[in-house]
Amino acid sequence: MKHLIYFLLFSTAVFSQNYQYSLEEAKIKLPEMPSGLVASQITDTSADLKWIAPAARLSISSYGIYSTNSLLAKSQGSGTNYKLSGLIPDTAYTLTVRAIDDQGSISADSNAQTFRTKKSALDPILAPPVSLIVSEITDNSAFLTWTAPEANDLITEYGIYSKNVLLGKVVGTILSYKIDGLTPETLYTLSVRSMDVNGNMSVDSELQTFTTKSTVTQPILIAPSTLIATQVTDNSALLVWVAPADKSSITDYGIYNNNVFLAKSIGTNTTYKVTGLTPEKAYSLTVRSLDKVGNISVDSNLLTFTTTKVPAPSSLIANEITENSVVLNWSAPAAATSVTDYGIYNNNVFVAKSIGTTTTYKVTGLTPETAYTLTVRSLDKAGNMSLDSNSQTFTTSKIVIASGVNNQLEEIEYFKAYLLPVAQKATIQAALDKYGSVRLEAGNYYGVNIIMRSNQRLYGDPSFTLVPDITIAAGSKNVYLQDLTIIDGSSIILQGGAAISGCTFKSIKNGTLLGNNVMFENNTLIDYGGPIRIDCSQSGYIRNNKIIKHQSGTVSNLLVMKGNKNTPSYGNAHLHTNFLTPHGDTTELDGLQSATFIGVDAEAWNLNGLGKKAMFYAQNVGDIKLATIGGGNAYSAIRTPAFDISANNVFFLNAFNSTPASILAPETNLFGINSGGDGEKIIRKPGAITGFELYGNLNGNNLFTYNGITQTSAIENAQVSSTLTNFIRGKKFTPWVRPNWEPIPDPLGVNWRKEREGKPDNTSYIQNLIDTKGIAELPEGVFYIKSTLKVPVDRKHGITGKGTGKTVIVGMTDDFPLISLLGGQDDNFVLAYLTLQGGSTGIYASQDFGTQHISYQKLKFVVFRNQKYGIHLKNMMGFDNNFLDNLGFVDCKIGFFQDALTTSKNIDFSSFVDKTMFYKNQFINCDTSVSLVTTRADNMNAWVDCKFDRGQTALSIGGQNGPIVANCDFSNFNGKNVIIGNNINIHNTNIYNNNVTESTIQCIFSNIEGCNFSDNSKVFSPVLYNPSFQYIINSRMVGDVTLPKATGGYYAASSIYVNSLFSANLSLSKLLVNVKEGVPTILLNSEPDPYPQFLVTQ
Repeated sequence: MKHLIYFLLFSTAVFSQNYQYSLEEAKIKLPEMPSGLVASQITDTSADLKWIAPAARLSISSYGIYSTNSLLAKSQGSGTNYKLSGLIPDTAYTLTVRAIDDQGSISADSNAQTFRTKKSALDPILAPPVSLIVSEITDNSAFLTWTAPEANDLITEYGIYSKNVLLGKVVGTILSYKIDGLTPETLYTLSVRSMDVNGNMSVDSELQTFTTKSTVTQPILIAPSTLIATQVTDNSALLVWVAPADKSSITDYGIYNNNVFLAKSIGTNTTYKVTGLTPEKAYSLTVRSLDKVGNISVDSNLLTFTTTKVPAPSSLIANEITENSVVLNWSAPAAATSVTDYGIYNNNVFVAKSIGTTTTYKVTGLTPETAYTLTVRSLDKAGNMSLDSNSQTFTTSKIVIASGVNNQLEEIEYFKAYLLPVAQKATIQAALDKYGSVRLEAGNYYGVNIIMRSNQRLYGDPSFTLVPDITIAAGSKNVYLQDLTIIDGSSIILQGGAAISGCTFKSIKNGTLLGNNVMFENNTLIDYGGPIRIDCSQSGYIRNNKIIKHQSGTVSNLLVMKGNKNTPSYGNAHLHTNFLTPHGDTTELDGLQSATFIGVDAEAWNLNGLGKKAMFYAQNVGDIKLATIGGGNAYSAIRTPAFDISANNVFFLNAFNSTPASILAPETNLFGINSGGDGEKIIRKPGAITGFELYGNLNGNNLFTYNGITQTSAIENAQVSSTLTNFIRGKKFTPWVRPNWEPIPDPLGVNWRKEREGKPDNTSYIQNLIDTKGIAELPEGVFYIKSTLKVPVDRKHGITGKGTGKTVIVGMTDDFPLISLLGGQDDNFVLAYLTLQGGSTGIYASQDFGTQHISYQKLKFVVFRNQKYGIHLKNMMGFDNNFLDNLGFVDCKIGFFQDALTTSKNIDFSSFVDKTMFYKNQFINCDTSVSLVTTRADNMNAWVDCKFDRGQTALSIGGQNGPIVANCDFSNFNGKNVIIGNNINIHNTNIYNNNVTESTIQCIFSNIEGCNFSDNSKVFSPVLYNPSFQYIINSRMVGDVTLPKATGGYYAASSIYVNSLFSANLSLSKLLVNVKEGVPTILLNSEPDPYPQFLVTQ
């Protein structure tokens, strides 16, 4: 049974990574920042830093030195100077200092200091020239040419050396030199050195060795004359000259530009076309006579001219205009000798390059309904370009989507809200009061605190928007907040006075919810990140609020709810709570009539030893119900108990305790089913014990005990029977409202595959938006793609559309993922308001593009259609603390696929999925809706308000700790089982119209409360080589719930039935039944009256 004890199952790796997330997500009071930072004594590798400590410096334990947000060094203690070493020579640095207190909190940056380290004395200051060549060697001269080094901005001249003796110099722009006065028949070794204005010089270039010629009388060559140029273009000129009178020994002619050899005219022809010239450049040419032994005449007359511009194309025409493309045609320039390519420009901004000299080009990736003014320019191989051709102005057409298809209701509300740019953030309150519903851009709206009143809505961007304090005015009804990050130091404040009701706070980050003596009722908090602290101990109340996915950490008092006797507080239900490494106390519940918690993962509470209370500290409470509770605090500085409860009645279902032993008041009645932990007994507080302890299968013992006595037959004591009957029946309240699932938009209809044929490819258009804008904000329309879109996992990139019924990305074939995620550690991306259709996969996360660990991911209103896998996590690291909001999976083989590397237990390849909530997701006609089978256990994933309809299997979830299904429907499945796994926890769920071949559920452990199973099929089937356990509370089932012992590696089941009605097993339809290895014992023989008791409104 050890595998049930959740508190001790979390590994060091899981704790350490989640602790990192909690530091990022929780609000911490930060120390003040240092000031007056100064850098001095700067060398090539070090600098001395001094700064001024903040005024409040008592708690400061160290300082961090940062360069562009990266930690370079840490100065221990409170001293305000530090010698920073290990710097790189000749490098610019911009440094800041941050204060670090004894809690590990880090201040903002000090002022910045920018400096450059000195050059290293060991490094050469200048690079030498390269490619030294010696030519035209005579008896007393030689001609040298070389190439400048790449880094040549400091070079002012070159020196020519022979064995370290300077022979001559030239200015830095000339790359040749003629050496005169050499000795005939002498060996010379020459080199060239770079020099700067300060006299610094490089090392030698490569050496060139040669021998001058002997002094033999040679025939004297006479220079040509009358050099002229005709037909000068952008890259060529035709030269004509007159041969000398005595030309008998001339074999060729050499053409020179500023004394640098340019070309050789073979033979005695006196015309030559020079090519490869640069457009718009001045040339100074001469011609020299050459003979067969290498003698050279002096220069001809000097010819000076300037090449022309690259000629521009003309007659540009735009036609075949679509929503994202246009075909351009133009005429080549008349003299297009140098043109190699053409460039297309929009309002002087480069758009595309047409390779080659063809004069037609199709421009793709344009934006629908957008005006363009295009021109074309000629390009040569050196990158020179002409002036613009004539321009063509046009507007791309609108993308047409199927008429009559609309978005889902929440999307409609979002897009009809008034969009307030961040530049107008000072008017946010006025906009709310005028329009009622306001939508914000991505960005920071700090500066004006916000007051929300009845029926007002404030939406952040899907990438989340920073906002300051938000006050919910007293008496407000139906206030809606979504996708907001509360700036550090700010809060959401509930105003005292008239009741605040019917409000929804959805996907809030870093926001402490504060209320003192307020009336807060019938509100819903969904995906709420931050502490909740509501104190009504003097007046006011907290009633019937739903807290669905609450995650908070690092600070103390993550959940405080206090009521009073005069205006009682009750009915608050917490579904899926993660208390992540609180440094001190975690919870404080006091003076409440009731409280319900389903799914609590408490990790390393009291981590820094700042608290003294148990993780779940509840005093003066009426009824408490706890289900699927897990976690551990083995890493904490001071270990406190999991529970310290003073209440009238406590119901534990699948709740496991941790050492040290938990504490219970002497008057508290405790009913625990499938609970326990570490074998420790609960300790009662001092006083006469009047409360009972009723346990079913405590720590897996398969026994039923009442006050320590094993019950092997019906309870005959009338008083005990009456007390237990009243406890079990409880009060009948209203179950949570069933979800209203809307039809998922299908904008392309049934003929989408045929209609995608021949469509233009939008891949480059969308990818360019991702690469340049970060988030590709797509308009309404259908975007066809031929290859995968690559989205970095860094919080800065993603794709948004105009709604699941309005924006569609369609794979033109089905052999590639539509979106592939790049890298990313403890990070996420943006995806919202669109449909992904076709391709092999909707979202593909893998090791193909770097190790990936995705955390705090928010996916919102995305539909996956007609894919092998909607979301595919292949051999990646993990998917942690995520919220999947209103996703649709339609006609997929597997909707959500956790694809672990089963041959390895390495966590980097387990694709583990932890604390992820699927909220209002719909899985329609998928062979398998969700497949989570892993090598490293997944922890506390949840499906809330989800619809599973049609397919083979809804949930295939092996290797899970604490999976939760709440307020869902499962219908029309026809495979072997609807749910397969090692364990499952189901609340307020309906299962109907299924036609499975084996059973509804095949799990080792099943905890079921407040459900209706209407199918005639068997409810449970055995798991090979494992005993199975079923705990059914307050539920109705039509099919056979028994699981007799079978042969061949199967075991008889053990079960507990509490206040449940079984149409196929009327003899077991009693108030309390214990089944031990197939043998039932009726403990309370009263007739059941099933109704949900956990997820209810009082």
